[in-house]
Amino acid sequence: MSYFRPPRALLPLLAFLGFLLVATASAAAQNDDIVRDFKKYYTKFKDTPSRREAVLSLKGEEGPEVVEALVPLLKEPEPVIVDAIIEVLAGFTSEDSKAALGLALEKAGSAEQKAGLLQATRNGKYKLPIKTLGAFLGDKDWGIRRYAVQALAACYPEAADGTHELLAPLCRDGEPAVRAEALERLTAFKSPLVVAPAIALLGDGVWQVRLAAIRALHQVRRTESVAPLVARMQVEEGRLVEEMAFALRNLTGREFGMDPPMWKQFLAEEGPGYQIPTEAGLQFLLGKRDLSTGKSTWKVENAQVGAVFGGIETTSRSIIFIIDQSGSMEAEVVNRERYKDGGYPSMMRIDIVKTELQRTIERLEPNVNFNILAFASELNQWKKNLVAANLINKTAAKEWIGRLEAIGGNSKSDLVEAGLGGAANISAGKTNTYGALMWSLNAMGPRTKDAFSKNYQIAADTVFFLSDGRPTVGDFVEPDDILREFLEANELRQVVLHTLAIGEFEKDFMKSLAEKSGGVFVDLGH
Repeated sequence: MSYFRPPRALLPLLAFLGFLLVATASAAAQNDDIVRDFKKYYTKFKDTPSRREAVLSLKGEEGPEVVEALVPLLKEPEPVIVDAIIEVLAGFTSEDSKAALGLALEKAGSAEQKAGLLQATRNGKYKLPIKTLGAFLGDKDWGIRRYAVQALAACYPEAADGTHELLAPLCRDGEPAVRAEALERLTAFKSPLVVAPAIALLGDGVWQVRLAAIRALHQVRRTESVAPLVARMQVEEGRLVEEMAFALRNLTGREFGMDPPMWKQFLAEEGPGYQIPTEAGLQFLLGKRDLSTGKSTWKVENAQVGAVFGGIETTSRSIIFIIDQSGSMEAEVVNRERYKDGGYPSMMRIDIVKTELQRTIERLEPNVNFNILAFASELNQWKKNLVAANLINKTAAKEWIGRLEAIGGNSKSDLVEAGLGGAANISAGKTNTYGALMWSLNAMGPRTKDAFSKNYQIAADTVFFLSDGRPTVGDFVEPDDILREFLEANELRQVVLHTLAIGEFEKDFMKSLAEKSGGVFVDLGH
């Protein structure tokens, strides 16, 4: 009997292949072990941090069994757990894992599962079949349609993929959030398909859609956009007029700012044959301005200021003012020189802030709508909705502000020492930063439910937020967590957040809140 003897040169290769098979089998066995243990122990963990950590223990694991173990948990009510699941599902490198996720997406029954799998696909940029992703553009839930738009845009950004043609009809979707999302994605692609729907949506009934339309026409430069923008500027108000001024400047190279009659006159003088300058021509026009005024100093001309608070100007006509009334606001400012000639009742932070806010309210024009929130451990709103800045409302607002006082401050320390902490109201004087910020966005419920509600359609487009202390109470107290949750909720709402800090609190958090929300940060000192 004869046996096959492999050539000596092949022996090392065969040995390596044998090792590889053993290693692969061992890795698969380890994968099976951790997934099996995860299924066994997950439900035994009752607290959110432990469950989140358990989910993240699967990070880096591959295979259909990982998908099978995690998809049912996308119904978890805690957003941080769902975020962890999406993070794991978005980290696959093997094609069989991605295919398993795609199959799970096709079979997903609940809105929560569809939402989580589409977000994982988006974050992982998985090349799932366009047909699979495109099917969700017609889902009955607007949140799923919006996530499908995001997933298609992330996974197939090239025009040759046909994605642009798939997304363009979503600009006419029945849900404002989907219309805005489709506009934003096509704008990011610099797709000419965005121009016609953006022009049509300049008169949309929801301001966030109008904002997305203006920004689309700003970025994708076309001559036919100028006249509709000028026409809409004649009737628009507030922050969106400023956005239009920027857009028209980028289209024409002219700088008539927030002056609708001047833009109208310019267009009439140019006549029907007007063509916008090329990119090179635009840069030449703007370059001449930079040489004469300095690039960094340019601001919108003829800015129509709606309010000034703490030195921050806004062109908005729909504003919320939020001020801290926690116990630490009872402390006096250290930099007395800065405030000595301000005519304040005292040097306490709360008195300075109250006085400044009353002065701001007094200066509001009648075409401004506003509301006020004071907060400590609990939230204390002035009105349920924005109200016009007429004489009656401004008088009532100033009186309401005047009655505010710091809750549970140092002046109550004698009661605490006497064992009367309850009378001192110390527990009510903490700082619920998360609650106050989310109130301004009308986003008080679980974030995972936000994509299926109408809560994002809010009237206010600008918020002033003033605080002096580190967050100490609320659903989230770590600054990074609050920042994450606020930005996630504001992705739909597009509110500009201006922040003002007074006192010793470390300022990076307040600065990040403003910078990442299109706002301005001001340090009012210690």
